[in-house]
Amino acid sequence: MGIIKSKYVPEEVRATMYNIFRVPLNLIVVIVLANLGTISDNSVFCICGFLLGAAALMHHLFESMVKQSAGESAQTSTATELKPLEAQPHEKQVQAPA
Repeated sequence: MGIIKSKYVPEEVRATMYNIFRVPLNLIVVIVLANLGTISDNSVFCICGFLLGAAALMHHLFESMVKQSAGESAQTSTATELKPLEAQPHEKQVQAPA
């Protein structure tokens, strides 16, 4: 898991990003613990299901962004690699006299 995190989150902003994502998590925990006796089991189950669905949606969006970014970088590198190869057949090669 640490390798994946280090691949997608630059080290310069890693601590800030993790702290920003801890705030909503801690808020959810405080709200649930404050209303522990007043929330029914069905409501807790629905909230957990909703949050799990939201996490799955965010994961899907993140994966599509990563694939799109990888595709763009692959196209850019392929295009720069192909330009010299495409130019060679159009150039006339001059043979030196023997």
